[in-house]
Amino acid sequence: MCAVADHYELALARTRNEAQSTKDVQKISFIVRSLDDLREFNRRIKERGLCIDWTVTHGISSSISFHYPEDNRLELYY
Repeated sequence: MCAVADHYELALARTRNEAQSTKDVQKISFIVRSLDDLREFNRRIKERGLCIDWTVTHGISSSISFHYPEDNRLELYY
């Protein structure tokens, strides 16, 4: 299980929330190979006690958004 090495997205947007520690990175997204991989990442994220912002299914895709310890938001999607 691993994220696909050649596909990622980086969204830069200045925050409106001055209390937020990261000011320009809205999120970094990585696509994973399968729904089972996404489920495994979800398990690992929870196991490590990281804060999950949301899990969502859009019909054709599913994603997990969470904050990494440096307060950057990461998204994994399938």
